[in-house]
Amino acid sequence: MSKKPLPRKTRVVNRGYQYSRSKKDKVKNITVTLKDIDSAVIYYLENVVKPSVEDNGENVKVPILYGSVERWKSIKRDGYLRDKKNKIITPAILFKRTTLDVNKNIPQDKLDANNPHMFYTFEKKFSNKIFMII
Repeated sequence: MSKKPLPRKTRVVNRGYQYSRSKKDKVKNITVTLKDIDSAVIYYLENVVKPSVEDNGENVKVPILYGSVERWKSIKRDGYLRDKKNKIITPAILFKRTTLDVNKNIPQDKLDANNPHMFYTFEKKFSNKIFMII
């Protein structure tokens, strides 16, 4: 005598077992790098803020550039920025990343591997102390 299958509404299916990530898989894992953050800043400035100045009745778009170490050093030394044809670029918006810091005030959500639908929020900061349970 065979059992009746569970109704669809009560079935719990772990989709992780249904799909395989083989070496032939061309889908990349989702990551956010510093380059992604910098490009998001440039996109926001170029497409949302859209900085421009009026020069002799003409509307001129202000270029937005990432300030590499070499570029910042040459601007600090010369007092201005030049392009490849040695012309002074003015006005211009340059930005650079000075520090990288983790915001520890935001609680981090952790996923339970045994129960993927349950999230745990840990608000206690990391401690170097070792606890021994006997």
